[in-house]
Amino acid sequence: MPAALVTDADTVPIDRLRRAGGRRRPQPAAVLSRHVSASSRRAITERHPQCSAEVIGLACVAVTCGDEPAGRVRAWMAARR
Repeated sequence: MPAALVTDADTVPIDRLRRAGGRRRPQPAAVLSRHVSASSRRAITERHPQCSAEVIGLACVAVTCGDEPAGRVRAWMAARR
């Protein structure tokens, strides 16, 4: 991420993870994961405000897990309708 785009809110979870010892690392890692997921969802929503929550969610799955898992989730959701 370019330095100009990094905010204090972005660096806090990373710093917390770096300072945590081995036994304490899972909790800050989970916080960082939620932070990254929320940032990703927010960025996709800002770039594509016309998209539904479902489309945004599928885009997040594609970004974090890849196109194949996103396709499986999409097919699963379609089968449930």
